[in-house]
Amino acid sequence: MTGCSREPILEPEEELTELPEDKETQIKDFVWNAMNSWYLYQEDQPLLNDARNDHIPDYAALLNAYSSPEAFFDGLLYKPNVKDKFSFIVDDYTALQNELQGISEDFGFDYQLVRFSSSNNDLIGYVRYVLPGTPAYEAGIRRGDLFGKVNGTQLTISNYQELLFNKKAYDLGLVKLNDGNFVQGNTVPMTAAIVHENPVFKSEILISNSGVTVGYLVLNGFNHLYHSELNQAFTKFRNNNVGELVLDLRYNPGGSVITAATLASMIFSDDPGKRFITFDYNSKHEELDNPLNFLNKVYKFNEDFEVTGTEPLTSLGLKRLFVLTSSATASASEAIINGLNPYMDVVVIGETTVGKNVGSRTLYDTPDSDYAAKPQGNQLHTYALQPLTTKIVNSAGFGEYENGFEPDIELSELDYIVDLKPLGSLDEPLLHAALEYLSPTRSSRQITKNFDGSSMKLVAERKSENPFYRSLTVDGVYKINPN
Repeated sequence: MTGCSREPILEPEEELTELPEDKETQIKDFVWNAMNSWYLYQEDQPLLNDARNDHIPDYAALLNAYSSPEAFFDGLLYKPNVKDKFSFIVDDYTALQNELQGISEDFGFDYQLVRFSSSNNDLIGYVRYVLPGTPAYEAGIRRGDLFGKVNGTQLTISNYQELLFNKKAYDLGLVKLNDGNFVQGNTVPMTAAIVHENPVFKSEILISNSGVTVGYLVLNGFNHLYHSELNQAFTKFRNNNVGELVLDLRYNPGGSVITAATLASMIFSDDPGKRFITFDYNSKHEELDNPLNFLNKVYKFNEDFEVTGTEPLTSLGLKRLFVLTSSATASASEAIINGLNPYMDVVVIGETTVGKNVGSRTLYDTPDSDYAAKPQGNQLHTYALQPLTTKIVNSAGFGEYENGFEPDIELSELDYIVDLKPLGSLDEPLLHAALEYLSPTRSSRQITKNFDGSSMKLVAERKSENPFYRSLTVDGVYKINPN
């Protein structure tokens, strides 16, 4: 007989009954639960099916299958870059809050990067506007300036992010366009500073050639902290008997929907019985499928979207609105166009807008509030989500503008880049087109182009590296009392 040994008896592994308590697992669990509750496309995403977290071992395996909370969030998105182009996650909700308030460490100038030639990868930036009192303004940078180098290095497709974004100081190399060629200009050194950007950039009273008093408003963002400043601009318009309004939204990527409703009320009506837009949530939040009507008061908010007071709202009661747009006009800007279209003649001048007909809200790791309340005190982490949570439709039930709003009068400022006129100047091409439309003969005369911008390709703009870019947030909507 030969000897034999008995196989060891293996004890079965104990099945998980609770999730591991490590930080990353807890963050991913927050991501799944918040998205399961609020995500607009929750029912279309199998990974967000309610049963996915019923069995703890399988659920833990799902969480562990992704290398980070960011990767997990991205994995939960429904048709990313096709159906959902706008949801995002941040690891510091304080930084996100600062972005909402227009606070950043910045140079204070807004720009667009363009590729002039398909034969090389070089980029040129043109300055769209400069904030007063900022490092760029003090350095002499002005609208229409062109630049091509940072710290002596030519901007290209492959290096512009490294050279331009997240820098605290650099030397900006200016260029001039002369007979189709770029000529090197001055080098301007700048150091970033904390900038509080007032989105109400310009409000002016203009007189058209036909003698009509026109209000001109440049609004570069929908920021809930600047409602009083917006109201002051409309009070100035009313006091000067403005009969027409040109609303310049060409550099406005979006923001707070409550600010959009406030602006729409100032333009058209302060009748709270009239509907501005309606929200369409997933089936778990159908109770929020309510209209946001026009407002008869200005709500003041703090940084946490808490109402701190109100003031009388100035409404012009206009029957027509001119909106200046670009290919960067998005989100809350488009909600203005869509929400006012059923009530008045909205004349769009410029370029086709982005096409963002969906809104989002900030979600925190606060299960007791269904992830809607900002955490108080010390927390395990500072992650926050900004997923799409609602579709936006107007009072006529229309919300299908994923391809943007096409202009009634098509114009691109790229065709005038050699001599980009100041915003508010009567010979600035887009504003000029609006004023010509007002003439008794409704002239179609346009200012002669000084460059062929059709061959240029847009690459990036200053705000495009911001995760909050092109947002439409519904935070604060349910904290107002319109009665």
